[in-house]
Formats: sequence, C-alpha cells, structure tokens
Amino acid sequence: MKHRIECPACKSKDYYKNGHYHIKRTNRYYPKYQCKQCQKYFSFRTDRDQNNFYKRELLQDIYLNYTSHQSIRRMALNFREKHGVGSKNTIARYVDYLGAKAKEHHERMLKAGKLNTVIVQFDEMEHYINSKYQMISIAVAVCGTTGRVIALESCEIKCKGKLGATPNGKFINTTRKDKRDVAFKETFRKMRGVFRTPDITIVSDAKPAYRLVIKKEFGPPYNLTHQREISRGKNQPRSTLAFKKATGATPQEKVDDPLFWLNHLCAELRYNVNRLDRKSWNTSKSIEKLQNHLYIFIARHNGYSLEDMTDDNGGDLKILPHKFSPRDFKKRAANAKKRKLKLVVDDSGNGYLPEDLNETADTVYENDYDDDDLKESG
Repeated sequence: MKHRIECPACKSKDYYKNGHYHIKRTNRYYPKYQCKQCQKYFSFRTDRDQNNFYKRELLQDIYLNYTSHQSIRRMALNFREKHGVGSKNTIARYVDYLGAKAKEHHERMLKAGKLNTVIVQFDEMEHYINSKYQMISIAVAVCGTTGRVIALESCEIKCKGKLGATPNGKFINTTRKDKRDVAFKETFRKMRGVFRTPDITIVSDAKPAYRLVIKKEFGPPYNLTHQREISRGKNQPRSTLAFKKATGATPQEKVDDPLFWLNHLCAELRYNVNRLDRKSWNTSKSIEKLQNHLYIFIARHNGYSLEDMTDDNGGDLKILPHKFSPRDFKKRAANAKKRKLKLVVDDSGNGYLPEDLNETADTVYENDYDDDDLKESG
C-alpha cells in the first residue's frame, strides 16, 4: 500500500527522502523524509495511532481471536508464549483501539454505499451485563441478500418475567430505563443509509411493536413493504412439519426460513462473541465494552481489511469476499436458471435477482456465475 504522508509539523507535502531507520525487534528498515519547509525529519509512522503499541503484529491475532470465542484473559495467556505479552490490560488497550477503528471504518463503508441493498432483516436479541438483573437489548439489522451486518446497537432494558417480579428485580427496575428507542433510532439511521431506491422491504418477526415503529420511521418518500414472518425462534415450532402448518404450507412444499440471515447472524454472535454466551463465565462489565466487541465482529463478519481499517489515512473502501457468498450465489444462480433469470452482481459483491432490484439489470454488472467463477472466488 502506498502511504499518503505529509509533514506532521507544517502539513507540507514538499519533502524528500533522507536516510532510513532500523527497528531491531522486527529487523525492518523504514525510510525517513525531510521537509523542505521546516527541515524536520519524519516518516509515515510518525504521529500514528499505533506508535504507542509495543507490538503491532498483535493486532492481527487479536482481530482473529477476539471474534473467535476468545476472551481478553484467554488471549493474554495464549500470547504470553507467542508474543511475550501476558498482560490483559495491554490486550484490552489493543481491543479498545480496534473497536474505535472498526466503528469509524464501518461508518465510512455505509457512507460510501458499499452495503447498499433493497431488503433488510430486522430484529432484537437480549443478553445481560454483569448479572441477569441488568438486561440489555441488541438491535440487529442485516442485509437480506448477502447476510452482511448493517447495525448492531446495544441498549439497557428492564428485567422482566420472574426476574422482574423478585425484590432485586423490582429494585433494579426502579433505577433502570428502557432505552430501546435510542438503539432503534441509531439502527434505522444506518438502514436509511443503505437503501438505494425508495422501494424498500423490511423483514421482521411478528412482534406487534415493530409494525408501528417501522411504519413511523420509514414513511414517505419510502415505498415500504413490511413483511412480518414466522421464524423458527424460541417459541415457534421446531419441526419442519409443524413449521409448515404454522406458515400455511403443504407437507410437500419446500419452505425456507424467511429470516435465515438474521437467525444465522444471531447464532454466529452467540458462538463467536464469548460475551454473548447463554451460560458462560464471560460477561460484559459495561455496555461500552460490549459495543466495541460488536463493532470488531461486524468488521470481521463483513470482510473489512484490517490494513485498511487501521490506516490513519482512511485506507481503501473494499470488502473481502464474503465467506457465504459463493454458496449462496450458487444456490440463487441455480434457482434463477430454472426460472430463466440471470443473477446480477453489483460492485459491492452483492448478488441479486432482477426482481430484487426493482430496476433494470442494465444498471449493474451482469455475471453468469458458473462453477469456475465460484472456485476462484472461494
């Protein structure tokens, strides 16, 4: 990557190369530059956010392990032999840095239109901070065609059910507020940023509150289609036959999960983010730390490059191939072939059928997406 640098003292871009310096620990040489205006020396590493980090190579391992069901304490134990760093406070400082960078990069990707779509699946998942009396809700918005995450916003809520009826629950509920409206507002702001046409589709479960909130937020000029689907959730029929009866399908008819990408994402969150285990010793101590973890997961799940994400100059706005895209595209291409339709792929790597686009196929890049292309992208 070419580093776009300038003099950190006078912001001048009139400089020339003058020597180099050596870092003994990594045995690497870096060029030095001298400004023609103020005569000061600098390099592309001067005034970087990572200058205070003892070992920058830790970022890659933390980025991979923190989104693979490892806690900060476990990473500190594992890195003691590999990197010589065994302090959990050091790992926590790297995690805070990655969380801030992941948040900034995700906002840039939304603003640049890299996650644009016409279908979004929306729902909530619940967890807790410290104890089950301190409940939280996470608003989830995911692209309905590729499964990429649009928003994960956490907020505190009141405990309910048997916990809310206990003396401790009643006492805690008097001091806690339900802040779902704040999380919903931030989630809907990001959703409005990815809709590229006024004709939009939002898919959610059959919770009555969603109908009023979504209708209020996505009024004119949007032509909203709100699909309220029955999913195989906690209180829904688990067997295929019972699910078909609940949805009105015949026993011979093949029924797909209408909220597949959302349910799959929630399952991935429970598995890969150790803070969200249903029964675990790993719990969040603050909602800010949880939100940092979620942003790092978004970056990993969506395929953001760590090099671009941590680049002080902004980096390139590119998305690495989605790990589920080839399989999903192959299935959709087979269905399109039966219906004599052509699968189209836009610049962001999102695959659509012409009916999903609500526009002509000439506006996007057409691709037959045969088996050879799938092997190359996988």
